[in-house]
Parts: sequence; structure tokens; C-alpha cells
Amino acid sequence: MIRLVLADVDGCLTAGEGRPIDLDVLAAVAEVNRSSLVDESVPAVSLCTGRPAPYVEVLVQEIAGYRPSLFENGAGMLTMQPYGFRAHPRLDDTVVRGFRATMDELDEALVRTGRATWQPGKTWTTTLYPADGDVHALWLAVRDRLDERFYVDEGVECINLMPAGIDKGTGVEWLAADIGLGLDEIAGVGDADSDLVFLERVGLAACPANATAGVRARAGWIAPRPFGAGLLDVIDRIVTTNRRANAA
Repeated sequence: MIRLVLADVDGCLTAGEGRPIDLDVLAAVAEVNRSSLVDESVPAVSLCTGRPAPYVEVLVQEIAGYRPSLFENGAGMLTMQPYGFRAHPRLDDTVVRGFRATMDELDEALVRTGRATWQPGKTWTTTLYPADGDVHALWLAVRDRLDERFYVDEGVECINLMPAGIDKGTGVEWLAADIGLGLDEIAGVGDADSDLVFLERVGLAACPANATAGVRARAGWIAPRPFGAGLLDVIDRIVTTNRRANAA
């Protein structure tokens, strides 16, 4: 039985940065969450994303989420009952101070010189967008300025700077333990190679039709439709499978 679906936001729940949000998809996911409260074959839906906490909170409210969601690539967890934001246990004061000092250095070298811009709103990680669109060159520039305390992940449109030992995979392990679910009771839905670290840990890995080749190769099921419609396809398949398991 899959009891929780953890979905990435950009490319899974939505079509991605700078694109319109399909409100019909959000409404459909909200109905799934409401149904999960009264039908055990319907999984709850939460988010596992690199987006900052305020943005994630709005989306969780829109989808009627009640299970915890992960933001900043697993560095933080949003809980609705009780309401609050928590940092990953590995983020102690020493790590946080070092991270903020590194951000100041990158701001001086890359942002103030016009080579990159920040994604605002993050606390324990950060995202940089290249001013010229060359993500790989920006990734190289940041990587060469880091020590072993931090790493940089190259995405499709941006790069993510993370403390070592923190990613969506360690975040999912933290979330599962926090709510008392086994990882085999969780499905992950992702579209980018950066999602592989959590897709490899959960009981079912799935993706929308727009996923990268790496994610498609890892996924146990590939939805026929892209983006939010694909997420709904995944949820429908899980509900059908859960009901067959209940009937067996």
C-alpha cells in the first residue's frame, strides 16, 4: 500500500518556473487529499521540492495538504498540524554560519558582478540563476569556490548550493521517520536528475512524461501526460493498485 505521494513541484505539480500554474490540477490534488482522510486506498499528497518555504506553504494550502512537505531540497520541513517550519537535524549552528559566509562570498563574486541572480526566500540552501543562461558555466564557477562542507547541484535552469549531507533523499528519510511511515509506503514523483536521490529511496518511483532520460530510466512507471496532469495519472494508478491490494 502506498500511503503518501511526495511530488516535486516544478515539472511535476506545475509546469515550472515562470509558467502559469494549472489551478485545475491543484484543485484535483486537493480533492485527493480530502479523499485520503476517509478512504485508505487513496494516498495523501505532499511536496518534496527545492522551492523556499513561503512558496511551498501556499501550494500546500492550495492542495489541502496535511502531511509534512519538504522544502529547500530536504533542508526544511513544513508541518501543518502542528503548524511550523523545522530545519534538518544535520543543520547545526556551525554549518549554518559557514553556509551564510559562503553565500556572502558568492554574492560578492557572482551576483554583484552581474553573472547570476539569487532566488529569494531561502534560509538553509540557495539557488542561483545564470544571467547569460549558461547553467553549466555557473555550476563550475561556484563549485571551484566551495570546500568539503558544501556541494552544488546543476539543474536545468539553475544551480542549487547545499550543505554536505543534505538533499531530497536524506529529507525523505527524515520525513518518513517523523510520521512513522516506511519508505516502501511512499511514492516519489520527480522529473529532474536532482530528484533521483529521493526516487531511489522510496517504494515507488514515478514521473510525468516530461521527465529527463535519467529519471525515466529509474521510474517504475512513466505517466502518459506531462506536468500536473502526469502527477494525477500517477495518483490514479496508485489508487487502483491500492484497491486491488485491499481486495486481495
